[in-house]
Amino acid sequence: MRVSACTVALTLAGSALADPTLQQMLGFLKQFNLDFSYPRNVEVAKSINYTGFSEDVVGRVDVTETFIGRELNTEAYTLSQYLFGLFAGLANSTTTPLLGVPINGTLVDLVAEKNLVIATTLREFNWTVAIVPTLWQLKFLFNDEGLVTQYDAILYRSSALFANIWPKVAKAVIKGTQPTS
Repeated sequence: MRVSACTVALTLAGSALADPTLQQMLGFLKQFNLDFSYPRNVEVAKSINYTGFSEDVVGRVDVTETFIGRELNTEAYTLSQYLFGLFAGLANSTTTPLLGVPINGTLVDLVAEKNLVIATTLREFNWTVAIVPTLWQLKFLFNDEGLVTQYDAILYRSSALFANIWPKVAKAVIKGTQPTS
């Protein structure tokens, strides 16, 4: 069983901060689900500073890296490793992307206690060659204003997912680079 270092930090920090309201946390989760999905994520990436995050937010996505600060978690540089910007750049790509574009999400499981929300979501990604469901666990730690100060996202079974989809993506890329007659 893999235990994330951020999970421990989020759990420990959760007892030290003030409590936002349940409505604030659920409101954020609902808005984040909309904002992370295409085409809304393109608009959010352009905003540079996602309003659901505190100024000093720290976030980690297990298949990428840790991001520190609101700007780094929102910025829209093409193919950079930012939470919204990466997928926004892929959505506007004219080539077959190596990563899919998030198109919708469904809440599967939710736990909320004090200022910590743990949500499991089934999120579909469009890889151009296939629309593939993915399972994510998201942990959000909130301040008393209802803004996210830390988050951790885990993509379950990512190695199996990528082993299944990348051969299809590779075929599409190769086909796209073939000269036409």
